[in-house]
Amino acid sequence: MSDFTKRRLPHIYRKGATFFITFRLKDSLSQATLNELREEYSNKANKIFHPDPNILEYLLEELKENIFTKFQHQLDCKPYGECILKDPKCAEILYEKILQYNAKYYDLKCFCIMPNHVHILLRTLEPSGDNDDKNYVNIDKIMMLIKGGSSYLINKKIGKTGPLWTQESYDKIIKDETEYGNVFYYILNNPVKANLDKRYQYAPYMYKYTDFE
Repeated sequence: MSDFTKRRLPHIYRKGATFFITFRLKDSLSQATLNELREEYSNKANKIFHPDPNILEYLLEELKENIFTKFQHQLDCKPYGECILKDPKCAEILYEKILQYNAKYYDLKCFCIMPNHVHILLRTLEPSGDNDDKNYVNIDKIMMLIKGGSSYLINKKIGKTGPLWTQESYDKIIKDETEYGNVFYYILNNPVKANLDKRYQYAPYMYKYTDFE
């Protein structure tokens, strides 16, 4: 799901899938910009038709990624809002919250914390044992844990209340090794492309398990 498409039912994804996830601060985009991106997506999506549902899904996914590129450009190059994640104390809270569930609910590959948004690459763990479905935590629950816990602690740190993150996140399943590599290096290079200083290439802004695997 994303900021520029309508909210749908909770995700039902195969266990053990690898995800590229982006979520952002609630004040990180102006309403005018968000409305413009939503309108562009809606107008173009309404013109897409194909009798084969698989091809239709592919075309809509391609459009979604195209709009996401513009969405990402706004976040990186036209900072909006307070950008509270520039504060290393706030970034550290989020950094530790993401790591808290690593190896418990997911296998964390890398992530970067930008001033107003976050990118994560992770693989959801495949539960084992007789009660595997009870032990499995899907991507929606994972994001609730990360966003909910960090929101409470960061608000407490900066003396504020109310929602910190947008309700929706952007996520996509990584299909193959090539796409995995592209996303991995995209995340690691995001601070450089956004012309941020070198501190964003290290903790508490950057995490990588290995150079590539």
